[in-house]
Amino acid sequence: MVGATTSTFYILLYHNQSDFIPKKEEVILCKGTLNGESVYLIKQSKIPSGTFDKLNGNWISAHGGIPVDQCIGNEVENLITKGIITVYSCCGHGKWHSEAMALMSEKDKIETLGYETEVFENRLIQFNLKTGTQLKEANK
Repeated sequence: MVGATTSTFYILLYHNQSDFIPKKEEVILCKGTLNGESVYLIKQSKIPSGTFDKLNGNWISAHGGIPVDQCIGNEVENLITKGIITVYSCCGHGKWHSEAMALMSEKDKIETLGYETEVFENRLIQFNLKTGTQLKEANK
C-alpha cells in the first residue's frame, strides 16, 4: 500500500478521539482537492445520523457535506453510508494507488466489505480503494 506521506488527512474526526491529529477543529483536505481538482461532495443527508454525531458536524454542515476526490467519491460515500468513518482518502492522482484510512475500530467492518487492511502508525487502518488510480505495485 502507498503511504500517506504525499497527501494529508481531512475532516472526518471523531469528537472523542483526543490522540488523533489533526484536532477536530482543523480541516485539512487532500492536496488534489486543494489544487482545484474536481471534488465529489458527500452530502450531509447521505451520512447516517449515528455516524454524523461522531463527526465534526459544524464543519460539515457549514460546507454542505464532505468533499473528497471526484474519482473515489461514490466509493467513499458508500463506505460512509454503511457507517464506516474514513479519516483520510486520496484518489492517487495517477501517481499512487487510491486509498483510505479509518480508525482501528472500523477494521472488521472494512474487511467484511472485502478490503485488505494494514495498520498505519499503530492507530489507523489503511486500505486500498477499488476505484481511482489502480497500480499493480503499491510503490510505483
